[in-house]
Amino acid sequence: MNIIESKLRMPTFISYVPRQRLFNRLESGMNGRFIHINGPVGYGKAIVISDFLKNKEIDPIWINLDLEDMTEDRGLTYLKVAVFRALHMDSEENNLQVKLASNGIHDILSLLFLCNKSKVIVLNNYHLLDEHEKTRRMIQNLIESAPPHFQFILVSCSSLHSDWAKLKSNWDYMELGTDELSFTPSEIVSYFQQLAGIELLPEELEIIYEKTEGWAAILPFILKAFREKSPRERMTYLSRLSVNVEIFSYFETAVMMSQGLEVGDFLLKSSVLTELDIQVMDQYIGDPPSETMLEALIRNNLFVKKENGALRYHSLFRVFLYETYKKKIGAMQLKQRHVELAGIYERRFEFFSAFSNYIAGGDYLNAARCANMLSSRYNPLELMILAEGWVEKASPGLSVAFLTFFIIRCYSANAYEELISHLEERMKEARASKSLRNRMVVGHRLAAIYTGVNPAKAVELYEDALEASTAMNDHPIAAFSLNGIADIRRCEGRLDEAMSYARKSLFIAEKYGIQPIQLLVLDTMANIYLDMNHIEEGALYANQALSLSDENDISNLFIWSTISRTYRMQQELSKSIEWARKAYALANAFSLNFDKGWALFELAQTLHACGDIEEAERSFAEACRWLESSSALIATFTHIWNEQTIRTDVPTRKVEQIQEQSAKLEVNVLGTFEMKWNGELIVINRSSSLRVLQYLITHRNRKMHKDLILDELFPMEDLKSASNHFHVALSTLRKSLEKNTSPGDGIKFICRESGLYYLNAAYIDLDLDHYVYALSSNAALPDIPALLRAESMYRGDYFSEYLYEPFLEIEREKIRLSYLKLLKEVAQHYKTNNDPIRALGYYEKLVNKDPYREESYIEYIGSLIQYGMRSQARHVASKMERYIHKELGLELPSEITAILLV
Repeated sequence: MNIIESKLRMPTFISYVPRQRLFNRLESGMNGRFIHINGPVGYGKAIVISDFLKNKEIDPIWINLDLEDMTEDRGLTYLKVAVFRALHMDSEENNLQVKLASNGIHDILSLLFLCNKSKVIVLNNYHLLDEHEKTRRMIQNLIESAPPHFQFILVSCSSLHSDWAKLKSNWDYMELGTDELSFTPSEIVSYFQQLAGIELLPEELEIIYEKTEGWAAILPFILKAFREKSPRERMTYLSRLSVNVEIFSYFETAVMMSQGLEVGDFLLKSSVLTELDIQVMDQYIGDPPSETMLEALIRNNLFVKKENGALRYHSLFRVFLYETYKKKIGAMQLKQRHVELAGIYERRFEFFSAFSNYIAGGDYLNAARCANMLSSRYNPLELMILAEGWVEKASPGLSVAFLTFFIIRCYSANAYEELISHLEERMKEARASKSLRNRMVVGHRLAAIYTGVNPAKAVELYEDALEASTAMNDHPIAAFSLNGIADIRRCEGRLDEAMSYARKSLFIAEKYGIQPIQLLVLDTMANIYLDMNHIEEGALYANQALSLSDENDISNLFIWSTISRTYRMQQELSKSIEWARKAYALANAFSLNFDKGWALFELAQTLHACGDIEEAERSFAEACRWLESSSALIATFTHIWNEQTIRTDVPTRKVEQIQEQSAKLEVNVLGTFEMKWNGELIVINRSSSLRVLQYLITHRNRKMHKDLILDELFPMEDLKSASNHFHVALSTLRKSLEKNTSPGDGIKFICRESGLYYLNAAYIDLDLDHYVYALSSNAALPDIPALLRAESMYRGDYFSEYLYEPFLEIEREKIRLSYLKLLKEVAQHYKTNNDPIRALGYYEKLVNKDPYREESYIEYIGSLIQYGMRSQARHVASKMERYIHKELGLELPSEITAILLV
């Protein structure tokens, strides 16, 4: 094909499906003088126009422009040749090197006036001419002066120059952008139906639209692949769409090759960012100035779009950039980029972005720290939804299965009920809509939560997720589900079946290189072998898992506990204790309750084997407390513990005591009042009965005489009436508390002795007692781990729903003051140890908890100024002015007034 043919040739006709919405718009635009099609390079703009013109049987005058046509009026030269051709005249094709004469536009206009038929002139890649004032004005003159039966279509990758405003105001014109060019979901369905007779499944359409965002030029690649594949193979293809070789090649040739080196380098570096924030980009990328580069990308339509107020790349194009950048600098270096970016976000107090980039960078220590900070700011459900959305965007290749495993273990037990309720509703919706993808994702998340609560339900959900993931070729979720079933079967003692599932999981994990799940399965297999008393094989698999794991990777703390178990079974007890304590220390530092419980259970068994029975019993009881979200696991551990203690001749009395420790009435009074027995909620409907319980809890360390109780609870009644009311209230209370216990248990929650009443602490697990115990250190310096434990237990003020009971108010204020002191000590500790992020976070908690304490504001504001955060200092000072000056009427210190005046 000679140069003329390539310049004047319409795009290859790939496929045609009438798109009524777009075609109606284009047809309406043909009533005006010109249409401007504005979209990213490689978006398929020319194909869309070609389809439209062919559908309307319009034979256009078509000129393709490239970089060579930006000088010496060559673009106008090709236009002149095209007009000659269209009129079947001598086109002067042999004289292309001659510049267009000064009267060239007039020659073209003269030719147009000789034509009596309607004609459409298409200038493809017009933005190349629009950059040059002389050529631009010639085109404007041509459009304005041409006969009315000529229409012009300008196809470009950028907005028209500002001096088009006058022409736009004088003539009818239409401008179409990416929103009009992209396929809607219903148009995608029609596209596949009409061209290939393919009926897309709901989840196929969902994935195609989510990844392509209706990108016209990408759909032919998918259609071609679908013609040759079975439904199952189609799902495999879609799962790999983001790294498809043909699509990547298209991006490389149609998009990247047309960019300069500087722009290309900037595109690759900025692909690590989910949102293109200029201030973050300046810190992360540096030169060239991010604002200038971003403006150029937007002006040239390089797949930058605004969504929910933030700029981002088109999702599929960003994945291409991200994968290309990873190939260029290496996976490990890319992880380091994520960690650097996380640090920038954390310093800006953007904790979701920091959390997601720490996860993407494999820095799970800092990810867990951010997760703990976020958990104090959001409800569990909000945190899960927001955190997962952030992380999935930050790292396109990160497995949803692994992410769920990590995030769920960062939650405390009281979060599970809300999460289960939400996820069950989503599962109903997924099944109703027949969305295989949603069924798979929600199912495996539910299964992960149910594993420790209802193993039978968890297996059912894992099997359902396995079926869906197999159909969708989602290998991580398939492997995760198989391992989940293996772990449950192991706890049930069905070891051969457990091993069969584990081996299937390991095969998938190793075949597809899913390292996080490979570690998980190796750990499961190690424990199965240890359960079989095959110690050598168990040690082999445990050490394989350890060799693949990063020593500072808290997502793999379960491996450390297994190593502890392995050493114990090898009779290396000191090493066993070392690894269990190491696992507990790190889990405790980041408030990972599940891992704390597991490590303490292994420690308890080793201590028992060493003969330290009393310490072993304490560790076991503590393990059960931290594993409160996993009743099934507690039952399994208790069975193992009882077998071990019996086997080593521990007196029966000791075993019974430990069993009693795990069978207690759970009472939470910090925050929302709640009582449970064996996981079942207990509700007290009689208000007088509830007041009796509240009084006994408030005076839980004393035995209270009946007369004192009557004076406090029934002050307005005579002695006989008050006594009757008390006995009725007490009887109702006892029935409510003991209705779920067996008559032969002899369990009494409220005892009476010589006219004195008190709570039986042996059967009551009170959150306030754990809180007070954590604060009871006599050390000269604050015990920060203990204070952090206490803080995690303080879910609100003492009986916060019952504000007008005098005997509660006294205790409430006492506990509240201890909590304020705790926050202050932790804030001062982090400030002293040069950890401004956490220090400021605790000062913020302090002033939010009690906005009327002047000294708290002064310390907080002083710290903000010390760290150079003057704008935030003014914000806190304004808050202080509102509460201290306006509400309390106190004068502000002069240094605070000075800050407000700046």
